[in-house]
Amino acid sequence: MDAKFLTILSAAALSACAHAPVNLAGCDLPMTRLAVPEPPGAMGRFESDAAVQPPASGFATAIAAAMAPPAAFQSDAGAPPPPRPVSLFLSGGSQNGAFGAGFIDEWRIQGGGTLPAFRVVTGISTGALIGTTVFVGASDRAVAGYTINAESDLVDVQARGLVAQVRAGAAGTLDPLRRRLDAAFDRQPGDDALLGEIAAADADHRKFFVGIVDAREGEAYAVDMTALASRWATATTPAARQHIKQCYIDTLIASSSVPLSAPPVYIDGRMWIDGGLRFSVFSDAMASAMTSARAAAVATNNPAPAAFVIVNGRWDIEPQCVSDEVVGPDGRKRCEPGRPLKKWDILDLGFRSISILTNQVARFSADAAAGPGNRFVRIEADAPDHPFREKTCSQWRAIDETDKPKPLQFHKREMLCLIDYGRKRARDERWREAD
Repeated sequence: MDAKFLTILSAAALSACAHAPVNLAGCDLPMTRLAVPEPPGAMGRFESDAAVQPPASGFATAIAAAMAPPAAFQSDAGAPPPPRPVSLFLSGGSQNGAFGAGFIDEWRIQGGGTLPAFRVVTGISTGALIGTTVFVGASDRAVAGYTINAESDLVDVQARGLVAQVRAGAAGTLDPLRRRLDAAFDRQPGDDALLGEIAAADADHRKFFVGIVDAREGEAYAVDMTALASRWATATTPAARQHIKQCYIDTLIASSSVPLSAPPVYIDGRMWIDGGLRFSVFSDAMASAMTSARAAAVATNNPAPAAFVIVNGRWDIEPQCVSDEVVGPDGRKRCEPGRPLKKWDILDLGFRSISILTNQVARFSADAAAGPGNRFVRIEADAPDHPFREKTCSQWRAIDETDKPKPLQFHKREMLCLIDYGRKRARDERWREAD
């Protein structure tokens, strides 16, 4: 059997692993393309172009409008100043969203049981999941979302070996998360009350946006989830409401669908994947909108808006040993020198490459978001050593990895520790004093 025939045979075998899309039609998502800013001095730009500013995107305009003082306060010089407009920008980070959930819930507790009435919330990937409940003040539900009994509460791991994953197209599906989200909107079983609350916020010109990426086109989009909830509220039949709710949930799933880990989500014939492949937070539009909102506040003698940024991750990326690794008494992994090199395969390399890519995207986005006047927090290097229930977070992770089957992404004990670490950081940061 010659090499050419083997190549043809291999290609035929892999082509049989192609997957037919399951498309959710009729959503007509209310969305705006997110422009990737051109860096100063970029190739192809002339000095004369530097003074020409691109028009504000629809997304940036919507944020600026949401952050603007109400018309009554702009026109009535004798009226008391309105509350300070507060916005919240949430990054991706997979299981590290447990940190953000714990941080925000402690922020609520420190504020006497309530969060600020955020004028704008944006979320990407795990930040989208947090944002959908935090936007209406239900941070306790965000914490519940990261409190699991097993990884299978969030992901259905269907393939662990190389051949199985190639055949399946991904390590697993997010169907358990989809079912979990379906129930998360209820105040009482089946009432979908949180969708109604999100729609009411839209009527008050408050906004919640989620980031997704069109895999075929390569562009990122901000989906106006408040507008989608308003459609749900005005739908006249139970079937129409259920369909719009499915569009809402599938948008959240799309924002969290990391290639290789989970399959893409098809909505209206377009293939959507994790928004974190383009942005970790909505940094470009956020900077433009906040600058405009602050200028408008000064011009109308109103309180300047406050922006809070939570990055559900660290700057560094966990090193991968080239040889066998051992776990020390503190729960941290250490690489053992002088041992045989590990084997590698295409999926292992693919997962690692995506981790490096998204980490770099997160650094760029967070650096742009941590601008003047913004409050900013992320997971710091001390997180693995955070004490929780007589162990550290790294020790809890080591215990998680002894579970059968071994978790691929979501470590239930470490996530509880990260929630507690987020609470501790919120007490240290004391954001309530600035909102």
